[in-house]
Amino acid sequence: MIACEIVGSGGPYSIFVHGWLRAGSAFDPLKAIACAHSQRWILVDLRGYGRSRGEAGLYTVDEAADDLIRLADALAIPRARWVGHSMGGLIIQKVAEKAPARVTDLVGIAPVPRSGIALDPRAHELYEASCHDPEARTRILRHLAAGIRFEPPPESWIATSLRETIPGALRAYLESWGRVERVPDPARPCPIPMTLLVGSRDPAITDALIEREFVPAYPALTIHRIEDAGHFPIEEQPDALCAYFSRSNEASGSQ
Repeated sequence: MIACEIVGSGGPYSIFVHGWLRAGSAFDPLKAIACAHSQRWILVDLRGYGRSRGEAGLYTVDEAADDLIRLADALAIPRARWVGHSMGGLIIQKVAEKAPARVTDLVGIAPVPRSGIALDPRAHELYEASCHDPEARTRILRHLAAGIRFEPPPESWIATSLRETIPGALRAYLESWGRVERVPDPARPCPIPMTLLVGSRDPAITDALIEREFVPAYPALTIHRIEDAGHFPIEEQPDALCAYFSRSNEASGSQ
């Protein structure tokens, strides 16, 4: 069973799924909100990350979605809001495909779309190198953060990223989301409400990608722009993310 941290008590559940280069601790800046608004947040460590580093597996987004459904079963969570950052945003969409009755709504923070992202050969080489090379990981961070203020300092973020991840898992997950042949997506539009929290300067999750991948897939789609943020809004604009989740938790308190 994958590991998780349960924050808060009472009220509705939200399950948080981290991105490719960080474990569940990436959501630490938001944890106080769960307690302040009587929420129950489940901060997950996927296989190969954080407290689940010892969990062997295939390290694919499909396996991760199955793990999350089993975790919800083990915790007796019938339905939840599912929140995912980047790769985690793709994984929660897989959960919605596999078990739609378990999902009240989706919140994607700079999420990878259902079709994945087809990295070009040079980008794929850099991402693959970052699985073991701190300098390559730093180059990715600097590019995706778009040169914007970053809290905590980048050096601390990279050190935490290296400590929380194992290279073999990163390589396998990369193949699962980052080397995708562009074919028409046969999936039907998903009726589950989805909110995108997207940095206004994110070089990866662009307006064109949103229009192409998310608008047709989610008829009940809401888009929130996080000003002066790139691909890591939690670290780049933590106050804006805290404000969003405070408002949304107040609105969902009666669920």
